[in-house]
Amino acid sequence: MEILNRDGKIILRLGERESRGSLDLSGRKLNGAVFDGLTLEGAFFAQAKLHNASFVKCDLYWANFFEATAVKADFRGAQLRGACLEGANLQQACFDDADLGRDAINGSTDLTGADLSGASLVRTKLEGVIYDLRTRLPADFDPEKHGMKLVKG
Repeated sequence: MEILNRDGKIILRLGERESRGSLDLSGRKLNGAVFDGLTLEGAFFAQAKLHNASFVKCDLYWANFFEATAVKADFRGAQLRGACLEGANLQQACFDDADLGRDAINGSTDLTGADLSGASLVRTKLEGVIYDLRTRLPADFDPEKHGMKLVKG
């Protein structure tokens, strides 16, 4: 599998073994990477650099973006149920039509400590998403109105 950037240049080649099962791209610099339409269930992007990356209509069920930097990333129409976005920098990211709701075993998507300032959340499913007092949300966004749950900790 080859991962391209927005200019069509190959930025990462994955061997057959790497592209099966849970993909671990933790800590990688993947700015501008295009993952559109891929099934990346359970993939690890912890502390990855994903500025301006595109995940349009990606299956990111249970994916881990712990402390990733995904400023201006595009998650339109993506499935992010049960994902860990704890501490992620998601400023100005687009989550329009994405599903961050509960997973199949009623687990919550984790936005604790995440920075979503300036993010677009048009028609985003957020029922059951957990956040805390460190979570930064877009101006005038009401998390309770969208079914999000404040956790203390």
